[in-house]
Amino acid sequence: MQTLITPADLEEVFAAERALLFKNSRTCPISAMARQEMADLLDRHPDLPIYVVDVHSSAPLAREIERRTGIEHHSPQVIVLADGEPRWHASHYSITADDVERAMRAA
Repeated sequence: MQTLITPADLEEVFAAERALLFKNSRTCPISAMARQEMADLLDRHPDLPIYVVDVHSSAPLAREIERRTGIEHHSPQVIVLADGEPRWHASHYSITADDVERAMRAA
């Protein structure tokens, strides 16, 4: 998983053929559960392009993701992008490794 910090980092994600954005909070227990699901997914697919945005330290990036995708901000939240366009998203307890894996395959 790669942490996004700068607007240039985010530009690279939106320019990628396929990417998974994972917005989370280091202080939220629901985010901790979602982080574990992402870790499980990464164990299955080590080359999967997962990009992490900490919603507290990188709030401007989280807002920019909402603006560019049109998807209301939540934390934790997963957004699957294909060619810079959102193809699937989930938040809170709906984030599971299995569902994200299916969405990435379909993207």
